Amino acid sequence: MTPLTTFIIPTHNRRELLRRAVDSALAQDAPIEIVIVDGGSEDGTGDYLDTLKGYAHVHIEKLRRDPGMIETWRIGACIARTEWIH
Repeated sequence: MTPLTTFIIPTHNRRELLRRAVDSALAQDAPIEIVIVDGGSEDGTGDYLDTLKGYAHVHIEKLRRDPGMIETWRIGACIARTEWIH
């Protein structure tokens, strides 16, 4: 089924909070897309992101620096392929 909504999850050195956010998004009943934008995390977030590569509806963008929350979220919005984003 084609996803209708994209959950954008910007992150920077928040591995455990990211895991909770992804679990919450994956628990939705409707078909969704998840876009995770990592702003240069150095706390093992990248290792966690590697475990998500098997999910067809999870898209990951890794940045080399942290451009800030608003810019990171904007990058996620540009990647989203659905009509609705959250």
